[in-house]
Amino acid sequence: MQGAGLHPGELRVSLLLLLLLLHGSFRGLRTTLLVDVCTTCHKNATCQQKDGKNVCICNYGLVGNGRTFCQDKDECQIGANKICGEHTACHNTYGSFYCICLEGYRPSNDNETFIPNDGTFCTDIDECEISDFCGHGGWCRNLPGSYECSCLEGYRSDNGSEPFQPAGLLQSCKVIDCGLPMSLPNSFFELQTNTTFGSEVTYKCKKGFLPESGNSTSICTSDGKWEGAGLACKVIDCGEPPGIQHSYIIGNYTTVFGSEVRYECKEGFYSERGDSVTCTENGIWETPSLYCKAVDCGTPPCIPNASPSLNSNTTYGSTVVYECHYGYVIESGNQRVTCSAQRQWEGVIDCREIDCGEPVMIPHAEKIWNNSTRLGSIVHYRCRDGFYGVGNKNHSQCTVNRTWEIITFFCKEVECGTPLRIQNADLVWSGNSSLGSVVHYECKEGFEPAGGKNFSVCQEDGTWEESSCTAVKGDFVSNVTVYGETCLKWIKVPRRTHWRISYVFHIEGQRWHRKEFLHEMTLNFASDEEAPVVCLDFYPDTNYSVDMMTPSVMQINLTIYMAEEENLLNVYVFNETCLKWRRNFQKTVLAITHTLHLQGHRWYQKEFFHEMVFNFAVDEDISVLCLDIYPGTNYTLYMSRPSMQLSINIPAELSKAVKDGFGDIFASNEICLRWRRGIGRAEVKDKHTLYIQGIRWDQKKSFHEMAFNLTRTEESPAVCLDLHLGISYIINVTVPSVQLLVQIIITTPTDVTENAMGDINIVNESCLTWKRHPEKKETYLFQVQGRRWYQKEFFHEMNFNFTTCDMAPVLCFDFHPGTNYTVNVTGSFLVLSTQILMTTQIRDPPVPQVEFVTVQGPSPRLSLRRAEAKNGPISSYQVLVLPWDSQSVFMCDSLTDKSFFSNVPNFVGYLAAEFQPEDVTDDMEFSLGDRQYYGAFYNAPLRQGKDYSVILRIVSEWDKVRAQSCVSWAQIKGLSPSLWRVAAVGFGSVTTVCFLLFLSFSAAWYCKSR
Repeated sequence: MQGAGLHPGELRVSLLLLLLLLHGSFRGLRTTLLVDVCTTCHKNATCQQKDGKNVCICNYGLVGNGRTFCQDKDECQIGANKICGEHTACHNTYGSFYCICLEGYRPSNDNETFIPNDGTFCTDIDECEISDFCGHGGWCRNLPGSYECSCLEGYRSDNGSEPFQPAGLLQSCKVIDCGLPMSLPNSFFELQTNTTFGSEVTYKCKKGFLPESGNSTSICTSDGKWEGAGLACKVIDCGEPPGIQHSYIIGNYTTVFGSEVRYECKEGFYSERGDSVTCTENGIWETPSLYCKAVDCGTPPCIPNASPSLNSNTTYGSTVVYECHYGYVIESGNQRVTCSAQRQWEGVIDCREIDCGEPVMIPHAEKIWNNSTRLGSIVHYRCRDGFYGVGNKNHSQCTVNRTWEIITFFCKEVECGTPLRIQNADLVWSGNSSLGSVVHYECKEGFEPAGGKNFSVCQEDGTWEESSCTAVKGDFVSNVTVYGETCLKWIKVPRRTHWRISYVFHIEGQRWHRKEFLHEMTLNFASDEEAPVVCLDFYPDTNYSVDMMTPSVMQINLTIYMAEEENLLNVYVFNETCLKWRRNFQKTVLAITHTLHLQGHRWYQKEFFHEMVFNFAVDEDISVLCLDIYPGTNYTLYMSRPSMQLSINIPAELSKAVKDGFGDIFASNEICLRWRRGIGRAEVKDKHTLYIQGIRWDQKKSFHEMAFNLTRTEESPAVCLDLHLGISYIINVTVPSVQLLVQIIITTPTDVTENAMGDINIVNESCLTWKRHPEKKETYLFQVQGRRWYQKEFFHEMNFNFTTCDMAPVLCFDFHPGTNYTVNVTGSFLVLSTQILMTTQIRDPPVPQVEFVTVQGPSPRLSLRRAEAKNGPISSYQVLVLPWDSQSVFMCDSLTDKSFFSNVPNFVGYLAAEFQPEDVTDDMEFSLGDRQYYGAFYNAPLRQGKDYSVILRIVSEWDKVRAQSCVSWAQIKGLSPSLWRVAAVGFGSVTTVCFLLFLSFSAAWYCKSR
């Protein structure tokens, strides 16, 4: 307030009155004044009663005594913050004041001025509430009573200073511009929008290059640079050019984009189509159109006196082999012609008739011959008188080698050799053994020439005439006695005491408690003693009959009981491979099992070792065991049972039949025997003793026995026996002159009139029918075994009885397909065993198990599983590609060898791949059109715009029979090229629009979040 100045007189009066009041001097005056005080109030004062008194009080905003003066009061002098509040300015007026807010603040009542007595205060003004207050790209920050502006990321101040306050829009933020992106090698870029902050540029490899590494996009950053791009492009390399069958590549070549490789067919092949392929921008070679076909030489040439082999292939490199006709042989050439690259058969063949020329001469022999020297001609040789033939055959034949067979036959002068010494005679001989020579025999005392002939003459067959001395008739012994149970003693008659007499003992032993037991022995014994003694090797508890033969025969019967002995008795080896032993008496009533361990070694073959371990049960008194052992081998046999052990050494020795020339034994017509005698024994008389024992399968005891002697001089003797039909025979042949015993086992056929199974026929692969006699009911034992060569682990076995009384029985088996069966049939009544071989054909293999696929566009990866070879051997798995519209008429057995290159000009389907069974695994995957060869077939890529059907075929081939099963594997529909382009453009456009919308939405969200 503005204060008015006091008049000096008024000041004095005021002071006076004040003094009066203070001292109370003028009480009356004070009273008077009190009464009139309201009239004395200053014009800017108000009379108010206070404590019962009237007083003058200056109006609001004024100060003074209220009567004489009221001057303005300066409220602002205490400070604006105290009277107006924070962020204010105080303005004094006469009698009052008002408040205003400082810059950057506003009153809470939104008036320009205010008096704080109504609660008004100053609050901060938020300048940033105004949109784009700092301009485009600017960011506003509110401060107490003020604000500041900064630029957003990607923007910068035009004068470079921040923060700032825009002054009349002289300062603002401008967007950052990175300029044009940098260039990368072998690539180009495409701007999506512009070159300002946040813009993206995409790099792509130039044609002929492929991305190798690095990022293909770059972004304009806040520092004004393009960052993020590092795309490295490498040149497209198609790899090795595709291999084209029967062709080769000409010259040098590269494998990068645009390279061209030229081909040329190999020698003997030609092509009528293009000869090059180019590396495409897809990194693959073009599909080659070159197809090299082999030249064809046509029908093989006709060669005189020769015939070509059956060969349907007449293309380049094919070979045809010629066989000369019978009686002809190749004179020159190499027996074959070959198709050359010039489409001609090359090769020279000259077949000439075989001519063996004049047969060789054999000394002392004449030829019996028709003078023919052609193939197969035979010349016979016959020795002249006084000579005999030696050798395996006396004829030679003209062979394909154009030579006569080499024979060992020769003519030898008849030479009887040393005369045979006969028993009981002395030899008187001049030493001459040629034809007609004579040898004399002087019989010993007690003997005389048989038939009165005491000489032998050398005959034309090279043998001496037979001659012998027989005993003089009469008694030789007397007083025959038995002592010590097994010994014989006798006395010679007086007139024979000075003779040396030969005795022959034939002994037979039997047991009353075992009717089948028989012990036979033949013993020769010579003595000049007056009272000879002989002890015999008898079995205990056995009755023996002993025939003692001398020049005068007598017979003695005796029974001997011997005490028991432990262990095996008389174990010995015979026939090189057989053991024979006798058990003691008390052990024979029980069956005993022996364990035999056999080990064989050869001194001349260190690595050779033969071992056998087996059990052998016996319940007979005399046991015989023949072993299957190798010749020329030393064997050690360990024979044991709980109470004993025995070790026997069997020395190595070649078979006597081989060593002594008794070999090539065989049975002819089931009842005749033929064998070969040793070289050097031709024309020598050998005495053979045959002991024959026949046993039927249903009887354990002997059914038919006979024994006889046989003398033969032939090189290949033969004898036919009077044997019963349907019997198994054991024939022991003994040749004393070479100390040889051979055992032969033969079985005679069943009588035709009794044959229970004849005219066997196989019907429908798995059924048998035969003829039999309807009078009897017959039971047959069938033993069936089936095997497969292609499936080693397969084995099918059946054993069963089949009883029938039909005249023509029919039996069908439950056979597996593709199997070789052996059927053994045994009849119950007769000794009948028949073996029948049966084969079942293969059937269609199991249908392949695949996952059917239907696609539109590029071909997918296909999967297949390995099939089980249960209907026959699986030969191959084949993949066939057919046109879509030909699937309904496709036959599974068609297109057996049609490749991709044989589909020109019309496409009817082809084999794309062929897999061998061993190459197929479970869940195997296959890519159609990968330009690879599978087997002999090319897996060509599928053409765009074409529809295909894919078939999987399993092929089974066996015994010239082919079977197959097919299944639809995939159906592929290809999009046309124009449709592909439209689809690609449409997809690209939609992708671009979506990308721009995404960028806009992202920018808006970012600004709002800031």
